Amino acid sequence: MTKNSETGLNVQAVQLTPKMANKLLASNTHNRKVVQAKVNLWAEAMKRGEWRMNGEAIKIAADGTILDGQHRLYAVVQSGITIPILIITGLPKQSQETMDTGKSRSLSDVFTLRGEKNAVTLAAVVAGLVRYERWGVQSAFVTSNNWPVTNGQAIQWLENHPEVRESVNAIKGIGKHANIPEKVAGILHYRFTHINKEDGEDFFDKLDTGAGMEQGHPILALRKQLKIVHDDPTQGYNPRRIGGLVLKAWNKYRDGEMDVKLLRFTVGGAHPDQLPEAR
Repeated sequence: MTKNSETGLNVQAVQLTPKMANKLLASNTHNRKVVQAKVNLWAEAMKRGEWRMNGEAIKIAADGTILDGQHRLYAVVQSGITIPILIITGLPKQSQETMDTGKSRSLSDVFTLRGEKNAVTLAAVVAGLVRYERWGVQSAFVTSNNWPVTNGQAIQWLENHPEVRESVNAIKGIGKHANIPEKVAGILHYRFTHINKEDGEDFFDKLDTGAGMEQGHPILALRKQLKIVHDDPTQGYNPRRIGGLVLKAWNKYRDGEMDVKLLRFTVGGAHPDQLPEAR
């Protein structure tokens, strides 16, 4: 334990057990509302062994009130996992007003620090693929607290699937030619080339260039529909719609359908379409 005689602050590195966390939470009387999704996210990360001591501390006022760190404490209790962490005690209660005002480090920030190229697109694609594998295609193209992905999960997934970098490189700039967001393109390029590498590469080459296709080709119909969606401000950008259109075109391409005049994908209303699985 380190104590500063001038400020009265105590700083201690501890192995925080669920029992200790529960005891500290008894004084959690002056804090924001607990976000259960955040607790679940931390608890699952702790169970997977992703927790690392990073210098961020549990902050406690001189009277024992928890000022910062309630979600980590609840996560320790929920997970049943003991973690190493710093605890600072003796803080003035009013210091809580200045806590958590900084910007949290995003996955793209982490990838940039790790020297990854195209870090923003890579982060979006990797997070989407983690969701795809864990919750299915319906979760792949959206960012939602219902399908949380931690930085630790994404880093581990990238280490296990380094070839995803090839997909990110392959679709670079495709948005300018085919009106498709690089996030959606990267996720589906990876999935399609893992189903059939030659078909996946051919599909995206044709989608990018628009060359070598006759009327009725599903990729030609896809390019036309993507341009309509892009140019019509009333439709709005919806990654599920884009993903649904590309998946429909891919399945028709794989099935050899060459008389496709129109592709549609409905995301709302009484009868929304479900995203199809790539075949």
